[in-house]
Amino acid sequence: MLLAAAAVLALAAPATGAAKSPRLGSGSKTCQPKPGANCAGVKAKGKFKFHGDLSRINLKGAKLVGANLSGANLYRADLAGADLRGANMKGAFLQHVNLKGAKIGPVKTVKASQGTPGCNPACSGADLSYTDLSFANLSGAFVNEANFSSSTASHANFSGAVITFTDFSSADLEWSDFSYAVGSPSSGYFGSANLSYANLSYATLRDSSFAFANLTYATLTGANLTNVQATYATLTGAILTGANLTSAVFVGAFGCGGAQPYGVLAGSGCLN
Repeated sequence: MLLAAAAVLALAAPATGAAKSPRLGSGSKTCQPKPGANCAGVKAKGKFKFHGDLSRINLKGAKLVGANLSGANLYRADLAGADLRGANMKGAFLQHVNLKGAKIGPVKTVKASQGTPGCNPACSGADLSYTDLSFANLSGAFVNEANFSSSTASHANFSGAVITFTDFSSADLEWSDFSYAVGSPSSGYFGSANLSYANLSYATLRDSSFAFANLTYATLTGANLTNVQATYATLTGAILTGANLTSAVFVGAFGCGGAQPYGVLAGSGCLN
């Protein structure tokens, strides 16, 4: 009888090694990360790590420097103004996420001995490669040196974002909005990206690479395309009215005869 009771108690007792979501924050401002939780303004102690369901969580203004959120579900999460510098979000589900004004660039420090910018641990921005960012709001976000390669970001809003040295290679950016985005001294790498129907009007894209990119019916009105490399890109129906094409290279690109205004790419080496 005693043995049977002991067996029942053993089965009822929680396993000491069971997985549990780590609490986020420190001091009086903490929260339990879970779907729909209000974790606005929390500051992660150390590098926060979580790969599960955080859909609709409120992380507005949270400090998550170097966080590992790879594979996490952040559907409709609010990360507006959050500090995600150096974060790993590879493979995360980010549809309809709000990243307006968020910091997604590298973690830079100042060396006390020299007073010059340094990097901790390295000059690499957040990793958002292979993520689903469809309909995400990244307007005004600092995504310099971030990695969006092979991500799906159709209809995403990058308007006014800082995209210095940002990697968008092979990303699906169809119908995305990069209007007034800024890359200084050099903007992103869009090699082999799908930018069909994208809005890049008045964006500063100097020195960017659009090699093999699809810019079919993209709008680049007033964009700064100085020194852009667009070799073998597709520009059918692209609108380049008022764009700065100084020293831009379009050798081997396709569909230039259909770019607007008519004849804007004549003599550039672009093919019809």
